Amino acid sequence: MSSEYSVEVMVTKCTDDDVMENIHFLALLEDQAGVHFHTVPVNVTASEFSRARSCNALTERACISSNCYFTMIDVDLEIDVDFFKNMVSYLTSNKVIYYPILFSEYDPTAVRAAETVFGKLGSYDHHRGMWRETGFGIYAILGTAVRELRIQKRVSSKWGGEDVELRNLVEERGFNLIREREPGLIHKWHDKICTSEFVEADYLARCQYARYMVSGSEIIRGIRSENPDFFDYLVFLPEGPKRSTKEGLEWVAFARASYEQQNGNGVVEEDDSSD
Repeated sequence: MSSEYSVEVMVTKCTDDDVMENIHFLALLEDQAGVHFHTVPVNVTASEFSRARSCNALTERACISSNCYFTMIDVDLEIDVDFFKNMVSYLTSNKVIYYPILFSEYDPTAVRAAETVFGKLGSYDHHRGMWRETGFGIYAILGTAVRELRIQKRVSSKWGGEDVELRNLVEERGFNLIREREPGLIHKWHDKICTSEFVEADYLARCQYARYMVSGSEIIRGIRSENPDFFDYLVFLPEGPKRSTKEGLEWVAFARASYEQQNGNGVVEEDDSSD
């Protein structure tokens, strides 16, 4: 980023969040990120977490100057400077909102299995993760527009629906929506908690579907579901595919035959026709 910009991070803190009260931990975060952190208290315990309430707490503390940019980011995202550059270039008025399309990484074990089959994967390969085309929880706007976007109906909700309410409000207020794939934001995989204690009942099915979708690419999910032992074999196989002679699904079939041979269920026959 150009030196004319400075970045400050506000992090919400529940009343029983001892970690965010640790000044040494905050100092470590600031040192690693290279930015200054502010903690914003939210008057609920962690077990009563409400994303809507947390979002409102952040917008209340945000800079509302025309020289400021505001973005709502979840803590499980890896942020690259390109995101901030794109944000600045897109937000040309206080009636523009940027909804980045995030890249969600798959379960690392599924990625490892895919690498065994397909070889080295690119940063945004469809076996490494997926572009989250339907999510609207992350957004960026100019500071002068921050106070227009306050969640009202789902303040007492847990997780789920607050982004839909906000999206509807954005459309009602006449904002111009910019929606682009954002390589500067990567959702790091973590086990998704889909329980009624954390997610609103109406959104449990969506949560479970999202959890399933990030468990791996379609091919790897199929292998994992149909034959968990073979999936584990791919994850821990010391050598990747011999891509000069075998590609993709052909190599999956060969690896399965190798696996079955090791377990006394078959014989592997090499195909020498490509030599």
